[in-house]
Amino acid sequence: MYAAFSLAPWQFPYQINLFGNIMLDEALHFLAFAMLAVGLPYQFASWLDLGLAVLVLVLLGVATELAQLFIPSRAFALQDMAANILGCLAGVLPGMAHRMVRARRCR
Repeated sequence: MYAAFSLAPWQFPYQINLFGNIMLDEALHFLAFAMLAVGLPYQFASWLDLGLAVLVLVLLGVATELAQLFIPSRAFALQDMAANILGCLAGVLPGMAHRMVRARRCR
């Protein structure tokens, strides 16, 4: 759903300042990818599979932003790409930490 909306030919008025230099647009990118990533640590048994899933999600964030270069009514923004990547990492890190703590307790 995120990919479909990010490639839609229309623009939403998201250029609203939230806190200093943080725009609503970047905050929504961050939250969308954090929500996509938050469940990944619980879906993959091996660390390799988890790493590959995170890599795929990061590449999805990069690809959706790069695809906007080819849509006339859309605009590429490096800030949006960074928000996608940071959101992915912010979403997956708490689950990874929980998984590591849980593994230590089971030993």
